[in-house]
Amino acid sequence: EIDSYQKKPLILSAHDLITYTPDKHGKGKEFGVMIHNLAERLALGEEVKEDIAEKQLIKTFLTGLNAKELKPEIECVLPIGKALVRGIIDLLALFEDHVEIIDYKTDASRANHEEYIKQLSVYYYAVADFYGLPVKCKIYYISQNEVVEIDPISKEELLKITEAI
Repeated sequence: EIDSYQKKPLILSAHDLITYTPDKHGKGKEFGVMIHNLAERLALGEEVKEDIAEKQLIKTFLTGLNAKELKPEIECVLPIGKALVRGIIDLLALFEDHVEIIDYKTDASRANHEEYIKQLSVYYYAVADFYGLPVKCKIYYISQNEVVEIDPISKEELLKITEAI
């Protein structure tokens, strides 16, 4: 019976792939969670009563996308080697000819930018496999009101990272 046992895949979070350096000048995790919740409600077209500066920034950003459809907080799973890497995409913006992955960051700096590319790379391959359309990955640094498009790392690099965990 032991010979027929097959090891189950390792289940990881996309955040397990990154080494996060705390932002000393940031507003903290609670602020980040609040902003993500606010952004989700705005993307769904819900009324948002919070009166903070970021509300208008996010509203303007979402309107400026001109997407056919906005899908906030989308779960995804990507098999990589013997691992399954799970994540939640902050926002999928669907267009006729492509899909955009938007990841909200409330960091005061870009100290973790290279690490975030690993996270978005997981989302990239999961979305590309699912939709079969060209995919763009963008980080919206809300505190800086800047959008940065990133190129994903290769699946081979993701495999090396997961195997090292």
